[in-house]
Amino acid sequence: MRVLKMKRLIFLLFFAQNDATAQLVVKDIYTPQQLVQNFLAGPGITISNIIYTGSDSAIGFFDGTSTNLGLDSGIIIASGNIKNAIGPNQFEYKSSAFFLPGDVDLDLTTGQTTFDAAVLEFDFVSDFGSVEFNYVFASEEFLEFVNSGVNDAFGFFISGPYINGAYSNSSENLAIIPGNNTTVSIDNVNLDSNPEYYTDNASGTTIEYDGFTKKLTATADVMCGVTYHIKIVIADAGDDIYDSGVFLQASSLHSSDILKRIDVYNIFTPNGDNKNDVFKLRGLGFCNTTYTMEILNRWGQKIYSGTYPGDNFWDGNTASGEKADDGVYYYILTSSASDNSSTGFVTLIR
Repeated sequence: MRVLKMKRLIFLLFFAQNDATAQLVVKDIYTPQQLVQNFLAGPGITISNIIYTGSDSAIGFFDGTSTNLGLDSGIIIASGNIKNAIGPNQFEYKSSAFFLPGDVDLDLTTGQTTFDAAVLEFDFVSDFGSVEFNYVFASEEFLEFVNSGVNDAFGFFISGPYINGAYSNSSENLAIIPGNNTTVSIDNVNLDSNPEYYTDNASGTTIEYDGFTKKLTATADVMCGVTYHIKIVIADAGDDIYDSGVFLQASSLHSSDILKRIDVYNIFTPNGDNKNDVFKLRGLGFCNTTYTMEILNRWGQKIYSGTYPGDNFWDGNTASGEKADDGVYYYILTSSASDNSSTGFVTLIR
């Protein structure tokens, strides 16, 4: 009998040990500067002026190797204690209240008052014309509070040259659903809305949060060699309970080789309303590189030529300053860094 009890005890200890190793691991022993420089920054990015505002318990390092999170490691920022994220998911909800203020941009995003904001912000300079990083948003509010009017919120707000968003310092929110520019939130990503980006974790064994998004990528077009600012923030919204967290993948903040990625918006409306008034190819920006764009009419006549940096590309006028007629035009883009050229068509509608 004692032998059986001993065998059972050994089995339970073995199970507990192996179960413990298959959990999310979080550590709050690093400074915000160490977290950003050592666990977020990737190639082609120079970071400075790192500032964190919030509870020291709301930010740290995570190791998700043995979890279903979809990210191996990186930074976790939460609206509560990051240790509440450790699985298994065995509580109706876990929550920490720090009694700290919210964030004005998240107030605007949600239309609610936010609480317990954790804000990580810094300046960066990119070597190329596009930056990106990978992330996962998770929450204890899935799925009970979908469309309930109470949604914890997060955002990645970037500001700098040629960025004219609706948030503070004319920043834009990069936390959007791929392909439709809808903000990533509990209401917008769940079993019924954009389910391809959602992971249900109701019976999760490694993470406490009830659900989380698939791995998503935040991207922004920037000018290389120029300073931009980003604010990464998460907060409780509507009340200060039910924790949420955002996971940022290690070394995923990097600048992209934009020769592989040039976005063409093929319709513009130069009517003076400051909305889509200029035809500009996004994704340009190699340092020490000059781009030349030529615009040809339907008869093959060149009516405009501009360079970047310098001209803001085509404003719908001819080289002599006359307004070009509505219609379809042909463009040729060449780069001093490459012998290749990009061509296509753009429609002008006033």
